[in-house]
Amino acid sequence: MDMQTAVALTRCTAYTEEEIRICLNRMFEDLGIPDTAFAGKRICVKPNLVMAKKPETGATTHPAVLSALAKLLLSRGAAEVVVTDSPGGPYTGASVGVV
Repeated sequence: MDMQTAVALTRCTAYTEEEIRICLNRMFEDLGIPDTAFAGKRICVKPNLVMAKKPETGATTHPAVLSALAKLLLSRGAAEVVVTDSPGGPYTGASVGVV
């Protein structure tokens, strides 16, 4: 099967929600994703929450990225944004909450 996958990258100079929102908007534009693509939809976002590390280590998805993405999706009309992850290992709800 011949498939093409579009990927967008952009430099983000700071981990602030505003800077990340600008970068996300730029990548959505580069990928040709219209503002209405998420309208009325329930969107699932799967961050990387593999371990309890500070955001600055880069081991997990930075909270500012997750927050900016969820707010952007909602501002583009998403009915709901659900954040979910299932890191490998013997985790309980309480231990995942720490991550």
